[in-house]
Amino acid sequence: MLKFERQNKILELLNENDSLLVTEMSKIFKCSDETIRRDLKELDKAKLLTRTHGGAFMARKNDKTYPTKIRNILLLNEKTRLSEKVVDFINENDLIFLDSSTTCYQLAKHIISIKMNVTIATNSILIANLCTETKNNIELIMLGGHLRNNNMSTIGMEGLEQIKNYYADKCIISPPKLNIELGIFDNNNYEASIRKAMIDNSSYKILMVDHTKLSDFTNYKICDTDFVDLLITNKSLDEKNKIILDKKNIEYVKA
Repeated sequence: MLKFERQNKILELLNENDSLLVTEMSKIFKCSDETIRRDLKELDKAKLLTRTHGGAFMARKNDKTYPTKIRNILLLNEKTRLSEKVVDFINENDLIFLDSSTTCYQLAKHIISIKMNVTIATNSILIANLCTETKNNIELIMLGGHLRNNNMSTIGMEGLEQIKNYYADKCIISPPKLNIELGIFDNNNYEASIRKAMIDNSSYKILMVDHTKLSDFTNYKICDTDFVDLLITNKSLDEKNKIILDKKNIEYVKA
């Protein structure tokens, strides 16, 4: 197969599947991973797709979210460290809100692995599947709504109304971007509404944020950082941000 034929086929497959991994494409086209990476680099340069570490996806209009398939293979060590730290702040029999981030998915896996007894309310299809497919002590509340396919989550008024029926002990979210001075940000306005509702309907609010999400912002603001009780990151903060957190009475922990 000629290069231009392979690249056209890559674009066709991404239009059909939203996202693909390099390993998947190399098997489909019977070529090396390096050949696929070169193709993706050229197509990304031509702004025909968005290349990521390990794959590529077709960006949707007004939505900068990386598809779940891509995010699930990124920064696994960092997400594991954050998950191991945050369980220190979860008590047995807590009701906790978890958002649709892959960081919270790793947290759910860790909660199951250490056999904690908690109730999880979430809009994440991945977390829901995990809780139903493995033997565990989790009581699951699946929030309803419309399926957001590239994020494997539910969004909409049904979920927002359902959240109002609960007052969680803990809300644990990992938003796409966090600017400690300006606030907490999302790539999708519907997802932002779900996260804000979780924050509003919980007693203790925790942010888990890896270093790639810090000191930045994107299109949709979830809320100010004043609403947060605890920030857990995998990277030390500079003095300016530590002072801001101290003034806002937000506890900071490095995983």
